[in-house]
Amino acid sequence: MKKTNKEILIMIAWVVMMGFLILISFKVFPVKKAVVTTDKKNYKAGEFLRVKIKNLLNKKFCFSSFPYYFERKTGKWERYQWNLVDENETVEKCITPKGLKMFELEIPPENFIKAGIHRLAIPICYSCSEKGEFKKEDWLFSNSFLITQD
Repeated sequence: MKKTNKEILIMIAWVVMMGFLILISFKVFPVKKAVVTTDKKNYKAGEFLRVKIKNLLNKKFCFSSFPYYFERKTGKWERYQWNLVDENETVEKCITPKGLKMFELEIPPENFIKAGIHRLAIPICYSCSEKGEFKKEDWLFSNSFLITQD
């Protein structure tokens, strides 16, 4: 069956319109991710910081036994290597969909961390199981916050 020019134009218009609708849907309904928030926007070196992680994905993810890094904004994000990381990391905790994890951590002292805008970088894995071996598959990032020194 031979298509007429009108039918071909209608099909092209339909494909273009569907592509446009798909692009718009990503703007209106962004891809769900986990949300990492801190309890404040300003901290001092050595102070405690509270973190809340909400899993908005439709699958579980897990954390390692060393669950976070600090990053400082220097035009790009610069990761701090201020603490020794165990080479044989294990899974410490997993969060199911719609689950929540909260923890508290101490901001490194002044001689390890510089003043400025920071965020937390948290490695996660999707295919890990609790108490098993941890293999980083993705990163979660917190909101940014300011660290000052006395």
